[in-house]
Amino acid sequence: MMTVRRTGTASAATLSVLVSVLATVHTLAPDWSRKLGLDVWNFTALLEQKRRSDAEQARLEAACEQTARRIEACGHIVARLVEGRTTLSQAAEELQPLLATVPGFETNVLLHYQAPTMRHGAARYAIHRAAQILHLDPTRKAEVLRRLEAEYAALE
Repeated sequence: MMTVRRTGTASAATLSVLVSVLATVHTLAPDWSRKLGLDVWNFTALLEQKRRSDAEQARLEAACEQTARRIEACGHIVARLVEGRTTLSQAAEELQPLLATVPGFETNVLLHYQAPTMRHGAARYAIHRAAQILHLDPTRKAEVLRRLEAEYAALE
């Protein structure tokens, strides 16, 4: 009589028995199984780690989105300033609340811009950004910066 043997049947059965034994040992003596290194599937800890990782990723993505919106809004304000559609005083008023949320901006105002107030710091930031925007047009850059520096000198 010929016996048909299926490949892998014994391996699957052995694996099933091994997993059952390890699960039973871990259920009956979890400390002992951890001590021997038999606890190879710490699902609860892995799921918690994944949840924390997902939450951190969501937080970082939200912060990046907020930063991108702030940069875009500041760019629109400075573009209007460069075009002469707003004054430096008005631009500083609009920029100040946006820049107040930037970590370290207050320190930057004091150290880099050496501005006496946050409003003056926002104005210096606007002038700096205007210079960056106009870096390829030196004639217009000089003209705009001259106007902005005069406005800065009159800033309250």
